[in-house]
Amino acid sequence: MPYKRTRLTRMANEQIRVWALPDEIMRQVYLHLSRVLPNDPEHNLIRGTTPFVGMMTYLTRRDPYTLGREHEFAFQVKFHADEETLVIERGSYYREDSP
Repeated sequence: MPYKRTRLTRMANEQIRVWALPDEIMRQVYLHLSRVLPNDPEHNLIRGTTPFVGMMTYLTRRDPYTLGREHEFAFQVKFHADEETLVIERGSYYREDSP
């Protein structure tokens, strides 16, 4: 069942800003959260315990500017009472550089 929208909490927005991601990666993160996730939550949400307990969405993106660098994200997602909105509560970020 698709949702009409997502809403990021102040904490989630602040976390993404502090990560200082390259523009292209930041665009991909917001695209995933605003379009991909709400249109296909069945395939983009899983119940997890790490790094958060509850429903989460994960994504990994290769850095187009740095060879061997991958950006990994996990976001905790809650269902809003209006049954049309997914709320992105907070996120986790890890950057891996391959030799």
